[in-house]
Amino acid sequence: MNFILSISLVYLFGVNLTSAWEDLILAPGGRLDQGQTVSSANGECKLLLQGDGNLIVRKNGNSTWSSGSFNVAPFNTHANVGPFFLKLQRGGAMVIKDDINGDVIYSTRTRNMPLDNTLGGLFFNEDCSITVKANNDHYDLWTNVRTKFYGGNRLDNGEMIKYPINNPQYTLILQNDGNLILFEGVDRSDYDGAQDIIWGAGVTSDAGADKFFLKFTCDGRLVLKEVINNVSVTYWSMSVASTGSGSGGTTAQGYSLILQSDDSTPFGYDPIDAACQTESYTQERFVRPI
Repeated sequence: MNFILSISLVYLFGVNLTSAWEDLILAPGGRLDQGQTVSSANGECKLLLQGDGNLIVRKNGNSTWSSGSFNVAPFNTHANVGPFFLKLQRGGAMVIKDDINGDVIYSTRTRNMPLDNTLGGLFFNEDCSITVKANNDHYDLWTNVRTKFYGGNRLDNGEMIKYPINNPQYTLILQNDGNLILFEGVDRSDYDGAQDIIWGAGVTSDAGADKFFLKFTCDGRLVLKEVINNVSVTYWSMSVASTGSGSGGTTAQGYSLILQSDDSTPFGYDPIDAACQTESYTQERFVRPI
């Protein structure tokens, strides 16, 4: 009787701790408390919310990604002591909050994108990356490891891009210190330190910054920005050269970023059949072109 009751409560609050419902982690409105672990159906992928508020993804026991929302110096992103919980909001955002004062210490910022109560949710992908989907189509509202980074998109600290889609070889990550690095491998489990870096921007964000992010602008530039006292300031940028065919400016045509191993030109872009996304806050967090 107690066993049946516990399973019922798990589904009532939107948490599937065994991921028996394919690879669903959280249903819309679902919650994961600190210390809880969710496993994929095959047992290879695990999601853990630590006691410091940091969300960890592991694949076969190796850490592949973290939200970077921890309270440990020198790169602590908050001073809260918790306890913490993870919430998949019905409007599309995945947030980590302090359960005492309600402070948000991490958010995917995918707001105003309602999730279908039956088909939407937070899911494991086959490679153990995690994805927020609105329904059962093949588009992601958010993913911690992207395979496409379109003109107009932004990348927040801790998020990654791997390239190419099939048999990926390279990963770009915006580190928790504000530096942007490119390394050979498909996730953080392949990264063992500075010796693995193919290219790095060689910068760090101001210690007083409230947040920082990478923006792929519609004029073909990668720009690192930090927000200090609600003012957005550029602290690094570079132009990206086209590697594909097509006519017209990047602003009109739209494009997606590619990663390569040449340390003198580590980035390029391919034109796509879609316009570059607008400056809309919602669209820049959206994973596909509009």
